[in-house]
Amino acid sequence: MSLGVCESARLDELSLKIYDTTSRLVRRVVSERPYGAGEHTVRWDGASAGGQPVASGVYFIVLETDQVRRSRPIVRVE
Repeated sequence: MSLGVCESARLDELSLKIYDTTSRLVRRVVSERPYGAGEHTVRWDGASAGGQPVASGVYFIVLETDQVRRSRPIVRVE
């Protein structure tokens, strides 16, 4: 998922949560490094919180910062 940070902003932390179609939290990724102005990419490796690969299917990614909350569906294909 891409995230754009405007020139006058700075993000100190972001959270990426992945849910399955039953709204069950599959994985939570937290990044506590600062993000300056520009375009940034956050990646999910397709694994659950336990480190196991998740099944093919539809998942929902929720990206949260102190300034924005975005969500979008994704399709995982093995």
